[in-house]
Amino acid sequence: MADMKVSTDHISPAGAIAKDSPAAKYLVSQGVGPIDFNTYGARRGNDEVMTRGAFANVKFKNVLAGEKQGWWTKAHLTGDIDTIYDTAMHYQKEGIPAIVLGADSYGRGSSRDWE
Repeated sequence: MADMKVSTDHISPAGAIAKDSPAAKYLVSQGVGPIDFNTYGARRGNDEVMTRGAFANVKFKNVLAGEKQGWWTKAHLTGDIDTIYDTAMHYQKEGIPAIVLGADSYGRGSSRDWE
């Protein structure tokens, strides 16, 4: 459940890939070192990075995640705070539908097209 002001850059960031984000963990698993992470904008052609980058803006605030900012949410089955990506993948595997709730400014800003 998104905080009041959620722009396109919160949903699909174009900025630097944070070193502890789900996208960074994926890149490391593929042999990419932190110095070569670059930005989400530079990697928009990589669906694996961009999927893990959804809601990965370090300033994104999910009210379900308490004080944590960035790519975190509350996994309702366990009550644990986990990454949005890992929680979504678990829900998908279990056939559990999920939605994103946001206020009237949700998604405002320039588009973020993936190639």
